[in-house]
Amino acid sequence: MSTAKRPLTNLSNNFKSTNQANNLKRALDDENPNSTKKLKNHNDFDQENEKSSVLKKILNNRIFENITNSNLKSSINSSKKKAADKVKSNPTEQITEFNVKNQDEELIEIFNKNVNKQPTKTRRKVDFSDPINYYVSPANLPDDVDDYDLKNIGDINAEAQFAYDIFEYYFMKEKQFQIPDYIQKQTEISKTMRSILVDWIVELQDTLHLNHETIYLSVKIVDQYLSKVKCSRSKFQLLGSTAVLIASKFDSRLCPQINSFLYVCDNAYSKEEMVEMEKDILSKIDFNLSIPLSYRFLRRYARCAGLSMEILTFARYILEMCLLEYDFIKELDSKMASACLLLVFKSKKELNLKWTKTLEFYTKYSETDLIDLMNRINKFIQTPMRQSLKTIKEKYASSTYFEVASNKLAPIKE
Repeated sequence: MSTAKRPLTNLSNNFKSTNQANNLKRALDDENPNSTKKLKNHNDFDQENEKSSVLKKILNNRIFENITNSNLKSSINSSKKKAADKVKSNPTEQITEFNVKNQDEELIEIFNKNVNKQPTKTRRKVDFSDPINYYVSPANLPDDVDDYDLKNIGDINAEAQFAYDIFEYYFMKEKQFQIPDYIQKQTEISKTMRSILVDWIVELQDTLHLNHETIYLSVKIVDQYLSKVKCSRSKFQLLGSTAVLIASKFDSRLCPQINSFLYVCDNAYSKEEMVEMEKDILSKIDFNLSIPLSYRFLRRYARCAGLSMEILTFARYILEMCLLEYDFIKELDSKMASACLLLVFKSKKELNLKWTKTLEFYTKYSETDLIDLMNRINKFIQTPMRQSLKTIKEKYASSTYFEVASNKLAPIKE
């Protein structure tokens, strides 16, 4: 059974009837005085639009957006309030452009009167052609302490304008990276195994010609990871080599390829295992690699004190040896660097090196603060070590490092 198609003419008629019904409804609403939808006449619309535009001009005048003077603000607010009250009290009054112009002129007059009362601020012109013109000394620098950064203001590599603030930030941040005592939680890792791994990391750095910072950052990464995760004996070397990989990416000028790290591990691990370990380490330490290192503090102290490269190298040897000892991981890096430098001063009595006020200012430690830690370090360095832990001594026994490993240390004080 077929149904007849609906003719198009009926549809058009329906549309017409709908429009007619709507028009009729609007007309009835317009005639009904009680209707809430009663249309307003054109004059009412025009008058209200004009009022709203006038109010908008008065209340949102952009001339006064950047005014900060409180008296001026109160004057303008008072004028705005008067204008608004005038419109509200006389809703049927015809507001002309002339009235608006008069009100604007009144506000501008208030503005000019108050602005002229404000004192003019003159900016100091800075000549950036010479860095001395914009260098600012530390606010707490004593009169009897040399401003080291001021002396190096002409050295573009010293970043003298920012060096003091950078190390102030390091002093604050190093407390966030203190390593807790974790060795008791590790069931398969011991202090001796950690020392052997650190010795191997030093050898790896020397073999691959990485920056010295890489050693310290690698050890920090290992300690941070072990403080949060239990590591098996079979994965321990993988942890160390991956830590060096991460540190070299962050600190070294050229990062070796993964195949180089796999080769030094005698191909005991696959590339996939190293990549997975890298992701696991970074996630566990929350990608925190900007760690204040004792090595950076030591170089800063030596420069501020004006020490020779040989004295700095001697202190670096002692500091690097301290990486082997697990018991030093709880000490602040700035204090470790200061104590190692003080031990060099005590060992080189013929040079008559003193812990000056300049060093006390830049290290934030007095000699009294460092004596106990210095004695612990001295005792550790002079204690005979295992034959397997010889990399650091052999490294600093070469002429490249002034053969500082053969230098005599200060007598041990119990």
